[in-house]
Amino acid sequence: MDAQHVRTLQREIDRTLGNAELDWLKVPIDGKRGPLTLKHARIAGSWQGLSKERLIRISDGKIDPNTFATLTHRIPLTKAQTDRHEAREKHFKHLRYAHAHPPQIEGLVTFDGHQVPAWIAHILQAARDAGVWHGSVISGVRSPEYSEHLCLIMCGAPTCPGRCGGRYSNHACPPSGKGVEYEGAVDVTDPAGLRSYCSSHNEPLRGGGEVLPADLNHFSHEGN
Repeated sequence: MDAQHVRTLQREIDRTLGNAELDWLKVPIDGKRGPLTLKHARIAGSWQGLSKERLIRISDGKIDPNTFATLTHRIPLTKAQTDRHEAREKHFKHLRYAHAHPPQIEGLVTFDGHQVPAWIAHILQAARDAGVWHGSVISGVRSPEYSEHLCLIMCGAPTCPGRCGGRYSNHACPPSGKGVEYEGAVDVTDPAGLRSYCSSHNEPLRGGGEVLPADLNHFSHEGN
């Protein structure tokens, strides 16, 4: 897809996420088909009832003409897609509830409107103050329940090795779940800037594709 088609896809993904009442999930309308666009395309595609196999292909960057037409509302949903949409609505309901009731954990702070561990927030602020990182946080600490339902939505299982961590996601702050030093994870925009800052300042935060090439936006202590 060229940049114009990608921007169309991004706008329609945002439209679908709005219809699903997932307004906190936004895709930059920048014409770049990066990991964040593909991740949110999977969520939108799940809401539209795409099969698990097609959702996995989206995560691999394979958006065929029929999938593109579905994601951009150019063709109506089939009965099978409508049935899958109805079956998945309960997981979207749980996701919305978990988002509205974030975990109340001592040691978390608010950064760009998201809860993140204090040790990560300190690095983010330093990177921003240095003028090296020009992005923002798009996802911080999630409850284990939120993380599990996100996987159920995107790949049909509580956890999907190599694709979705579920309750074991670093976003849920294992092992203690308290967000103490080196627990937790964030997703950010301008991952290249944050990766550059962390590398040059020897910060204990890794990401930007260093460990997970398919998830450029993700950062944690180990990068996974």
